[in-house]
Amino acid sequence: MIHGISKGVTYDVGDVMSREKHCNSWNAVYVEKTWRLVHCHWASRSARGYYSGNWVTVDCPEFRSNDVEGESRSYIVSSLINDYYFFTDPAIFIHKCFPFDERWQLLSKKITKEEFETCPFLQPAFFALNLRLVDEKLSCVLYTREKFVLQIQMPNGAVDRLRFSYNLYRLRNSWDEGEYDYPSLERFTLHYCVRDMAFFEVRFPPLSNGVYKLQVFCSDDQICLPSEWICDFRIVCEKGMDVSLPLPVVPQIGWGRNPELAKHGITAVSHTDGYYSLDNDSLVFEFVFPAEAESHAELLKHKCSRSEYADYVTVERDGVNVCVKAEAPCSGEFALQIFCHQEGGLGYVNVMNYLLKRSVFAEVGEKYKDHCVSFEQNITLVNVK
Repeated sequence: MIHGISKGVTYDVGDVMSREKHCNSWNAVYVEKTWRLVHCHWASRSARGYYSGNWVTVDCPEFRSNDVEGESRSYIVSSLINDYYFFTDPAIFIHKCFPFDERWQLLSKKITKEEFETCPFLQPAFFALNLRLVDEKLSCVLYTREKFVLQIQMPNGAVDRLRFSYNLYRLRNSWDEGEYDYPSLERFTLHYCVRDMAFFEVRFPPLSNGVYKLQVFCSDDQICLPSEWICDFRIVCEKGMDVSLPLPVVPQIGWGRNPELAKHGITAVSHTDGYYSLDNDSLVFEFVFPAEAESHAELLKHKCSRSEYADYVTVERDGVNVCVKAEAPCSGEFALQIFCHQEGGLGYVNVMNYLLKRSVFAEVGEKYKDHCVSFEQNITLVNVK
């Protein structure tokens, strides 16, 4: 029996850990002339997330709610056996369990308690899916100003089957009395993919400084995981952005290539990433659609109707080949949404989204002038109170 401290149900990301609050025990077994680590209790119960009652939801694409976490600590569990905790690689096990006797780290290079406390709070699914943090020296507590970006490297070829989601929470202030309406960051948080890289970006608008928790999930179409929870990070925003406009939309499937394409038999031929520049005028996005499926595209901007920019996106089809051309009449961020309607389906389904940015003004024709003037006259700063 090995005794130590662990990042279990009494732990919240970024906590300073103590024997009194975080004490735990697990086993080491001697098999084939080597010591192996086993945590039988954790192997029989897999948590989807820990809830302490200290956090308020400010963005949750999965549920879109502003619910406060339960007043008492609770967590969602799965009864599926989690093989991760049987004969776990010591280099991975150390992310969750720290023995009082350093010999039972079973590592050639031992780590200190301080290093254990600050290492990223990574879950079994993170390693089961062969994910990797681009910045391997990242701490579980991150200090930032204006914007935070988390980058996760996916295995080669996995982008078509991995589906990410996230929750963003804000730490409740102890001096708040009663219910306090914290500002939603729904339109300031985005997930997108660039090649085999997953990005999670939080843009902090004015007056949104505070302490946040980013909780990330990932599922694999080919693997049944006991839990899809992959990591937590505590983000301390010291200052919000001076100027920040909300995103045009917040799509459920995120930005860039995603499993919805394969699900509907669609191939993105030319552009598979989620973020592109429109500074070089127009872009043409090429797809292959099933013969019986209909295609549709929309170009959107914040505070504009879905029809306002209909003249700046065209869809051309030649058999199964679909070309979508998009251009922007003014600077700012635009959402290009691609939809599919399968034969016998009830309606159009969003299968792909691109976030397009134009940062410069170009020489424009007559059809652009009204939009450019309107944009310049009506642009407002988002001041979250």
